[in-house]
Amino acid sequence: MRRPAKDPLYRARRLLLTGANHLTEKMATKLDALLQEGDPNWEVTITWTVYQKLIDAYQQSDSHDMVTLIDALKDLGVPPAWSEARGGADS
Repeated sequence: MRRPAKDPLYRARRLLLTGANHLTEKMATKLDALLQEGDPNWEVTITWTVYQKLIDAYQQSDSHDMVTLIDALKDLGVPPAWSEARGGADS
């Protein structure tokens, strides 16, 4: 089933497939606007951000830098929607 062309997340699909380090300033601004419009509960935004941080962590040559990034990911916590989907467990 094809999604409507007016759906902000549908319009953001290609930008979401682009690595954060490859986004131009114009692309990043457009992605931010589309996510603000189409992702009111932040599920897509958080998922994409965590994914980008994991990519960064695996590209680190120093294991200490990777541990620091992994710890930062842990500090983000679990979004309420994810916790509810898993039956209230939030770890």
